Amino acid sequence: MIIEGRKNGGKTTAALELKKAMPSLRGFLSLSEEPKDEITLLDLDNGNRLPLMSRYFKRDDRIGCYFLVKESFLYASGFEAKEKDVVIIDEVGRLECSDSGFSSLLCNLLKCDITLIITVRNEYVKDVLEHFCIEAEIFSVHQIDSILEKIKKPQLL
Repeated sequence: MIIEGRKNGGKTTAALELKKAMPSLRGFLSLSEEPKDEITLLDLDNGNRLPLMSRYFKRDDRIGCYFLVKESFLYASGFEAKEKDVVIIDEVGRLECSDSGFSSLLCNLLKCDITLIITVRNEYVKDVLEHFCIEAEIFSVHQIDSILEKIKKPQLL
């Protein structure tokens, strides 16, 4: 499943709403607060918060105005899903389509028997689908109830 929305359009807020409605939701959220100088990785399993991107940490790799903290992406790539988990990865896009960011995590999760939810900016949805060769049902940030209904509905064999 994909939750799509524009830049600053409520994708992470939608992911937080899903977590409230489904405490067993696992995965990672990308949190930022105004003035959005830093983005923090939130591990939903244990509440760990790690710096993910920053305008201040001078690193070799960057996207836009942000320097990437590769160690945090590496931490996320060590995530192990359990069968039938519902897992969310917040903010998949340009980085992942260039085989960086959450790319290795996403590739691993796509091989698992889980329900995977990713949030993607509108302009990157097509690229993400093509790059990872996936088909996914697409929801807007305002369709949380539809997403929950879909997740809770037993899969037909």
